[in-house]
Amino acid sequence: MNGFFDGDFKRKPNVSIGGASKKLTKDELLAKASKEREQRQVVREQNASALKIQCFFRSFSSRKKAQNIFRQQFDELKSRSKITATSRFELVNHLLFFYQPLQDGQRLVWCCQMITKDRSDVLNQSNWAFKLARLVKLATKQIAQAEQQDNVSPLIRFVEIFTSPQNFNEESILKIYDYIIRHGFFKHLRQICDTRIPPMIAETSKAPVPIAGTILDLIMQPLRLIQEDNNDFANKVLTSLTEHFLTEKFSEQIDFFIVPSLASEKSFPYATWSKVLHGNSMLKKSPWLLYAFLRLGKIHSFDVQCYLNVLSDLTG
Repeated sequence: MNGFFDGDFKRKPNVSIGGASKKLTKDELLAKASKEREQRQVVREQNASALKIQCFFRSFSSRKKAQNIFRQQFDELKSRSKITATSRFELVNHLLFFYQPLQDGQRLVWCCQMITKDRSDVLNQSNWAFKLARLVKLATKQIAQAEQQDNVSPLIRFVEIFTSPQNFNEESILKIYDYIIRHGFFKHLRQICDTRIPPMIAETSKAPVPIAGTILDLIMQPLRLIQEDNNDFANKVLTSLTEHFLTEKFSEQIDFFIVPSLASEKSFPYATWSKVLHGNSMLKKSPWLLYAFLRLGKIHSFDVQCYLNVLSDLTG
């Protein structure tokens, strides 16, 4: 008999380390598979989120580095004794790329002064219109956010010049106003009005201080550009004006100067404004808007039916 005998004649049972085998039901198998899929999905989402965070951080870091490089180049170009047409174009491009309000306020003031000084050259070039619109947006926001003691005269002068319809053809000025109104022009004018015009105790349509007259002119200029055949532009201008000046609670400056001044302006497009009010259900109804509508309607002709419709909308 061939073989090996070690003296142990009893067969030992096989023991499974994982414990006794258990046969899963169909429902248990499906639940287990579903749980595993959910766990894999969670891992995938976590990995995707980590990747997005890394991408955003790298993008932010790269932009900051690029902005610092362009800021340094701006300062180098600025320090040169003579600014040429080419360097002026570069300076504005650099500023628009890296501008941060808290860090670059003085650079914006210097740039606006430079362009104001050389406006005859700038206004003769068609490729400046969009850049000027972006600079006007930055300038009005900077004025609105400036401290009371800050000198904002250069910025105000810049905004006056480069929003004047006399300095542009019709197509260019409409594009400029379309851009700045979409980016908070009337919102910033309201802030400037409330902070730069001193408190008032009596109603007047005569500017109490020079800046009050400037603000009123800046309000009226886009209103004078409104034409009956350009409904889109009229709607943007009048909706934004209404939202920021005539819907919310009036400050003393609005109540005693802006509203009386608008009410005395024969060029105010009251009939078109009435149509905008009646056709825009998104505008907030308020007692101040109702007062403004009645006050501004005193010297203007209007469509009676439209007038009654607006009254119904505002009082309903």
